[in-house]
Amino acid sequence: MTSSPGRKLLRLVADKEDGSVHLAGVIVAKARLERLGEEASLEFTYRLLDAHGDGVRHEALRAAAASCLRLAGVAATAGVAAEGKGADAASAASSQQAAVPAASAAAAAPVGAEAASSQARPESSRPAPEEAHIEAICRGALAAAGGDDYKAVRMSYDSYRQWCKRCPALHGTLARVMHGYGKLPPGAALLQPAWVWALSCRLPPAQRAEWRLLFSSQRDGKSFNTFFGRVTAQPGPTLLLLRDKAGRTFGGYASRPWARSGSFYGDVSCFLFSLEPALQIFPATGINENYQWCGVGFSQLPSGLGWGGAAGARSAGSGLGGGGGGAAVGGGGHFALYVEPSLDEGMSRPIATYGNSPLASEQVFQIDTLECWLLQRPEEEEEAAARAAAANGGGVLARGAQDAALMELAGFKLHSKGMVAEPLEED
Repeated sequence: MTSSPGRKLLRLVADKEDGSVHLAGVIVAKARLERLGEEASLEFTYRLLDAHGDGVRHEALRAAAASCLRLAGVAATAGVAAEGKGADAASAASSQQAAVPAASAAAAAPVGAEAASSQARPESSRPAPEEAHIEAICRGALAAAGGDDYKAVRMSYDSYRQWCKRCPALHGTLARVMHGYGKLPPGAALLQPAWVWALSCRLPPAQRAEWRLLFSSQRDGKSFNTFFGRVTAQPGPTLLLLRDKAGRTFGGYASRPWARSGSFYGDVSCFLFSLEPALQIFPATGINENYQWCGVGFSQLPSGLGWGGAAGARSAGSGLGGGGGGAAVGGGGHFALYVEPSLDEGMSRPIATYGNSPLASEQVFQIDTLECWLLQRPEEEEEAAARAAAANGGGVLARGAQDAALMELAGFKLHSKGMVAEPLEED
């Protein structure tokens, strides 16, 4: 990193006597960040950002976010993958299911609000997509710290700590700055690499490795049967991403597989998020257990997918757009986020379940694009990988491959290299 946070990082890990950065210092700094606890790690990253000692400023936060995105291999933008045309192409695309290494996301093509409005603005006046995403991250962080002019805010340590609890991506990357990152092939999707980076840090480690595109309204059309069939055929945690007609981008994380139910389910790890115009994450508050809703095929209950709120009985002929079949604004349920079966309309209200502000441009919004991502490999692939790992054996240090590599570079002999862990004997 060449930014001020980058230079400060080098000073923090440099040798106190000669000012040089040695491999041993890097190993020690990495170990301290990993093993001294979350509070010490937060203080370390805050010191990186607070260059002037009076609170984290917009310019420091922006420079750090840009540096972390480069470290994660996210900053460059690549070409758009061709979308499948016709039923055969759509079938082939869905069978292959675009796969994304989530925590190591590299460039994907811009298909967000910038692309939608590309004809309205001259090429020279349009910001690069990653620039707009970085600014959304900064806006969400500093606006949460208070003040009408977020660029003038000085974020205190307490504000930084509270923000990192909701959106730990920047802190997590700074704390793991000595770790390596992989690359991801480009693809056409509403989900952008910056959002993958920002959201994956809220997920369990097993759900950061690989994301798969189950459904895209751009690719598959707005068929609820196709959508519901895809999201239930591969059970697992999912991320639903939406863009409304006004250009706002938002969505929700479902910890449990989607399945028809006449009552709310899920758990406290579910959360909602807004990505554009500002990054905000709304974790479950614990005030109730109305985390996920999947009322498909009911006559007196909202027939769609949603998060948070209350699903009341639907009055006859009432729907989001007045045509029935959805969560009626007047009496068919009030949701923090809801998608109507037509995939044309949705609802977003402030709901205590997530303590969220409205995510969309309007309470009842028109859907422009919808995507659903599976956040783990399908079960059959997991089983095949487990069998392959068992057949090949494993070293004792297999889980610490990066630490082992650093130790070897530092000249330490690894006596356990090549040793296979023996199964424990039962008494």
